[in-house]
Amino acid sequence: MLFDGASLVLYMIALVMYGTNVVKGMRIIAGGDYGEEVGRVDTLRVVAASQVIIALVLVGVLVLQSGQWYAEKKEEQEVRGLELKEEREREERRGGKKKN
Repeated sequence: MLFDGASLVLYMIALVMYGTNVVKGMRIIAGGDYGEEVGRVDTLRVVAASQVIIALVLVGVLVLQSGQWYAEKKEEQEVRGLELKEEREREERRGGKKKN
């Protein structure tokens, strides 16, 4: 559950960054409506930086999801190992009782 929640938060961060920076920046670039303080180059830099941040955030989602897969796989192996150990102990107890 922790992995899913963290992945959802990262995904929402990516969506918000896309909506606020990339879409707005692309509209400004397409329309050519640059402000007095911010020029075309600065707008392109903001869009590029936002896309890099979004890429890193989405890589974080992939890392979290692969971590969840690994944790579930490892837990499943441990459970199987414990079940086999308990089954062997039961067999040893049964074998010991029959001999006496």
